[in-house]
Amino acid sequence: MMPYFRNIVSGLKLAAFMRCERKDFVVSWGALVAALLTSIALQFVIEVGVFFYREADFNRYSWYEYHAMSFCLIILSSFCIALLFNQTEKILSVAVMFYYSFIAFLAPYFLLFAEYPSWMNEKAYYAIHNLIMIWSFLVMFRIVGINFPSIAGKQVAAALLAPLCIFVLNQHVYLSHMFYPEDVEEEEVVESAFEKLSEEEIFRLQAGLLDREFENLKGSKKGVVDVYGISLGSFAYQDVFMKEARYVAQRFEDVLKMKGRVVTLINNEETFFETPMATATNLEDTLKRIAKRMQPKEDILLLYMTSHGDQSGLSVILRGGLGLKILSGERVAEALKQSGIKNKVIIISACHSGSLIDALSDDDTMIMTAAADNKQSYGCSDDADLTFFAEGYFTHGLEKTTNLEEAFAIAKKRIEDREGSETLGPPSDPQIFIGKNIMKTLTKYKPVELSK
Repeated sequence: MMPYFRNIVSGLKLAAFMRCERKDFVVSWGALVAALLTSIALQFVIEVGVFFYREADFNRYSWYEYHAMSFCLIILSSFCIALLFNQTEKILSVAVMFYYSFIAFLAPYFLLFAEYPSWMNEKAYYAIHNLIMIWSFLVMFRIVGINFPSIAGKQVAAALLAPLCIFVLNQHVYLSHMFYPEDVEEEEVVESAFEKLSEEEIFRLQAGLLDREFENLKGSKKGVVDVYGISLGSFAYQDVFMKEARYVAQRFEDVLKMKGRVVTLINNEETFFETPMATATNLEDTLKRIAKRMQPKEDILLLYMTSHGDQSGLSVILRGGLGLKILSGERVAEALKQSGIKNKVIIISACHSGSLIDALSDDDTMIMTAAADNKQSYGCSDDADLTFFAEGYFTHGLEKTTNLEEAFAIAKKRIEDREGSETLGPPSDPQIFIGKNIMKTLTKYKPVELSK
C-alpha cells in the first residue's frame, strides 16, 4: 500500500478508536504536508460544489490561512507534548498521527458548515465544537500512549494540548482576525472612535441619544387611535441589519403614515454616535417612554426587530466584545408588559424567529416572523440591503396593500418563489399569529387602512 493511503487508513482507524499502532503510520515531513494538502483539497471541493449547486457565496473566511494556522498549531502542540516527555525526536510522529486522524472529521465538518442546515443554531454550533474537543483529547490520549507508553502520569496533561489547540483555532476571538479575506481594506480593521471608548462611556451615551430620539416624537390625541413604531437592528457585524432598520423606519413613516411616531435602535459603528443602541435595556426604556406619549390602552405599537437568531432569541452584538443580553421572547414580552402597551403588531426578521411567538402572543397582538421556529431565514449577507423577509414584506407587500395581514400573504409567496428560484433550502416558512382582538383595533387607525 502506498504510504499516503496507508496513513489515511491508519488515521481513520485511530479516529474511530480501532486497533492501531505506531508502525501503521509512515512518518515523514512529506506525509505531514500531504495531510495539510488533503485538508485544503477537501474544503475546496466542498465549497466549490456548494457554490455551483446552490449559487451560494464562498466562506467569508480565508480558508487557506485557516489551514496554515491549524498546521502550525498541530506542530506546536506536538512539540510541547514531546518536550514534556523529553523525547523531541517524536514530534513528527505525534503530528502525523494526529493530523491523519483529524482528516476523518474534516469532510463532514466542512460540508456541515458549508450547507449550514436549519437546525444549526448557536447551541448546536457550540455542541459540535465541544464534541470535537472531547474527541481530540481522547485521540491524542491514544497517540500519547502509543508514543510514550512508559510514562503514564503525564499522558492526561499532554493529551489536553490537542483540545486546547482546537479551541484556540476555532473559537478564540482574537485569532479569528487572521482569517479575513485578502480584499478587506486596511481601514476596516483600524481602531475606530467607538473602539476607543470604555464600556462605561458607551452606556453613558445612551440616555442622551434616547432623549434626542424622543425630541420630536408626537403625542397621541385622545379619542384618536395612533400607531407608534420601533425599528430595531441588533447585530453590529453586518451592515444589512442597520440598512434594514433604517429602511423599515422610513416605510413606517411614508407608507403607514407614522411620521413623527417612529424610534430607531441600531447596533452599528456607523450609527453609534447618532442612534441609540439596540439592547434589551434600551428597548425597555423606549417602550416606557413611548407609553407615556401614546394612549397605551388604545393606540397600537408596531415593533420591528431584525438580527441573527436561534431558538433562544435574537442576537444582540456590538463590536468590542461587549456582553449583551439576547432578546429572548420572554424578555421582550416582559418589557412590553412593564410598559403597559396593550395593542401590538410585532414583526421579526431572523432565523428561527417563529420560536418567539409563544412567549409574545396574546389576544391583543399580531406577530409575523421571517421563519418557523426550526427554520433559517435568508438574505443576511454582507452585501445585501435587505433580508428576504424585509424585501418581501416592506417593499413588495406594502407596495400592493397597507393591510398588514394581506401584506404578509404577499410577502410569504414572494419569499417562497425567491427561495425556489435560488435553490435555497429548506424553506424558511414565515409564520403569522393573529390575536382575536387585534384586527378590530387595527380598523380604528384612520390615516391608513391597516386592516379591513
